Amino acid sequence: MQKIPTSSEEVSSLEAPEEFVLTLEAVARAFRRQLSFEFEAAGLSVSPTEARVLVCVKRNAGLRQTQLAQLLSCEAMTIVGVLDRLEAAGLVERKPDEDDRRAKRIVLPSSAVRLVEQIETILAELTARAEQGLDSGSKVWLRDALSRIQANLATVAAGEYLESGNANDQARHKGKDEPISPAQCRMARAGLGLSVRGLAKLAQVSGLTVIRFESGTPGAEEVNDALRFALEAGSAEFINEPGTGPGVRLRNRNCGSAERGLASGACQEANVG
Repeated sequence: MQKIPTSSEEVSSLEAPEEFVLTLEAVARAFRRQLSFEFEAAGLSVSPTEARVLVCVKRNAGLRQTQLAQLLSCEAMTIVGVLDRLEAAGLVERKPDEDDRRAKRIVLPSSAVRLVEQIETILAELTARAEQGLDSGSKVWLRDALSRIQANLATVAAGEYLESGNANDQARHKGKDEPISPAQCRMARAGLGLSVRGLAKLAQVSGLTVIRFESGTPGAEEVNDALRFALEAGSAEFINEPGTGPGVRLRNRNCGSAERGLASGACQEANVG
């Protein structure tokens, strides 16, 4: 019977961080691979990622896209793509958010309930097989440990800038700012001396997400908000004044030539504070 590790000797084999990470990754890959096989065998045309989203939506009806992404510990752009596929298949619905005209609430239509119940049954059966040999105490300990690890990683992924005094900026702007344009994003990023990777890290999105946004590829409002908040935290101020159009003002900085060279909006200097 599996015994919960408590002493230093019992956990010595797990002390090497790389061994723990590799083992955890291998378990996740194996579970995902088997889950894909089980879905195919049951005739379900969903991927493990889509199944995870569906189950989460069923258990947390009415979440915003950004809240759903946070709950699943994935990027907003990733969740948008999955939701697009599920919505096209009639498995989820996007409802207008009464509190924010740019946001959507995600709900499960009645026609998808049966499918999600099948998914939950397969998940429960696979989990039971994966936990064979573990007593009830070990199962509780394991699930608690994994939940703690997931929460820790979610905190890291959320970005330290949320705790560095910029939370007030986000609260002040959220829900009332107009979306920034791709040109404004490029102007602000260049003026702040940020690389694509640097901005992606601050906004907690992928570099590909930044590239797509700056090239004009339509994205979710959550991505726009994340990029705006990150750039504003770095002293960028987005403006749209009569006669000049959309532009960028950098607080306590001079506008660089990259911004001045963009014809889509005026980059204005301001030395405040």
